Order: sequence, then structure tokens, then C-alpha cells
Amino acid sequence: MITEIILLAGGASRRFNGNKLTSEFKGKKLFLYAFDTVSVFKNRADYRVSVVTSNKEIAEKAEEYGYKVIDAPPPVEGIAASVRAGVNSADANHILCFFVCDQPHFKSDEFLNFTEEFKKSGKSLGRVYSENSFGSPTIFLPAERERLLELTGDCGGKKLFKNRESETFLFKVPEIYLTDYDIKF
Repeated sequence: MITEIILLAGGASRRFNGNKLTSEFKGKKLFLYAFDTVSVFKNRADYRVSVVTSNKEIAEKAEEYGYKVIDAPPPVEGIAASVRAGVNSADANHILCFFVCDQPHFKSDEFLNFTEEFKKSGKSLGRVYSENSFGSPTIFLPAERERLLELTGDCGGKKLFKNRESETFLFKVPEIYLTDYDIKF
């Protein structure tokens, strides 16, 4: 079964006061860390990578990487609108895996392990976690597609995990992997 890796790069960066994804983080544009992390999937027939964005620079770079570009809805509609855009662009029979583009510390090998272990788990949905929190990436079997399409506002896929612990695959990662940046760095 094919897994769609959907990078979410359509936010407004309201708390950041500017476009954080195109800002430099340790000598590299922040969004490029996510692009490089998921490049582990690039030449595999069982994975596809796409980027939900309305930013021209991010879209052009996505095309250079060979990733499919999906037009992001206006950021005022919240992250759920970007999730829906990603779901609607994916094949109905594919696993859906979402990753935000502001977590520069997540490692490629751990991302690959997460997706591969999820497939073996027999669970409907999966998420990464550390000692103190849950985070991105998240992953969903095709049966979760309609629930993802029902999301609204600034609530991403985390709403789907509520009261579904027995159906959820959990993958532990170091806390630093889940660090995102919402203020100037």
C-alpha cells in the first residue's frame, strides 16, 4: 500500500510575525529541514511526497525536490483546511501521513521507522510522542479519510486520536524532534 507523505506548509505564522518557514534557521530555510527529512522517501515506489503551500518559494523548491505541490487554502481557514487539501489530493486507497514544516530536528531514519512500524502495527492511526507531548508526524489508514475531511478550524488530525487509544500506534522519539518554532529564532 502506498503512503502519502503530506507536508503542511500553508500556515500564516501569526505568532512569528513573518513567514517563519522561509526564515533562516541555523543557516538554512526552516522548511528545507522538513524537505530533507522526507527525502528518504523520494525514490521509493511505496511512498509519495506532496507539499501543501501557497508560498511561491516553497512551491518552486518542492518541484525541484520532485514533490507534488498542492495549493493551500487561505491560512485563516486553519490547519484543518490544509489537511483537507492534502487528503483530497491523495488517492482514496493510500495511507495518509502528515508532517509540519517547522520541526527542523526530526531525523529521516526515525521518520521512515515510524511509517514502517505503523504499517506493521495493524492500528488505524499513529502518532509520535516524547516524554512530555504528542506531535507531528501523524499517520492514518485510508478508513480515516472521511474523518480527516470533517476537520475544521485550527484543529489538525489530533482530534481523531481522542478516546481511540486502543486503535493508535505510538512511536516514541526524543523531545527535541517535536520542537517547533512559533516565535523568532
